[in-house]
Amino acid sequence: MLAATAEEQEAWCERHQWSEDELALDFDWALSWVPWTVEDRSPGLLPEQLLLILKEIDERLEAMSGPLPEGVDCWVLVPGWDKVRELSAEAVRMIARLGLIAIPVVAEL
Repeated sequence: MLAATAEEQEAWCERHQWSEDELALDFDWALSWVPWTVEDRSPGLLPEQLLLILKEIDERLEAMSGPLPEGVDCWVLVPGWDKVRELSAEAVRMIARLGLIAIPVVAEL
């Protein structure tokens, strides 16, 4: 969901009754175990560049954590989320090229 547009993120969160900051928390949860589990079971499967992008996304989300900035009413509109979306889209493209999983269409989630 981090690679989706701000509008898609807002709509998805509303549809599933999540607050937008849950997108970052969900990413943090997945990042805490998925890459390491894959590496444990299939060493070298995930490209180093992908792991670096995931780390950068995590660092950017961490830097944005805390209260919403003055005048911003939605997390996905916070300055910096555009770069997170851009990096996330690159990560999704890299994952898709690996051909290991189907990447769902946001509107269908």
